Amino acid sequence: MLRIGSPFNSKVCIAVILIWLVPLLVFSQFEGKEFIHYSTKDGLTDNSISALAQDRFGYMWIGTEQGLGRFDGLNVNQYHSESHKESLPSEEILNLKWR
Repeated sequence: MLRIGSPFNSKVCIAVILIWLVPLLVFSQFEGKEFIHYSTKDGLTDNSISALAQDRFGYMWIGTEQGLGRFDGLNVNQYHSESHKESLPSEEILNLKWR
């Protein structure tokens, strides 16, 4: 027979509490959060992102193998490699570095 104060009983109680509490804490973190999935249909240059950064103005810069995108929260402006010297040197953006 188990006594109320026995070490086994205390360990069982703690285990039961943790089994009940941990999932509650983990899953409650995403409560009320909404994730929006963007794709080329929404203006991204590619569906596979290789680099992501946010500048001091809040713009999200999205690098892909098909160019660079600047997301302002509503729209994506696309930047591509073109023949003039002020364009991107390549379509493939692997990383982004801010100065």
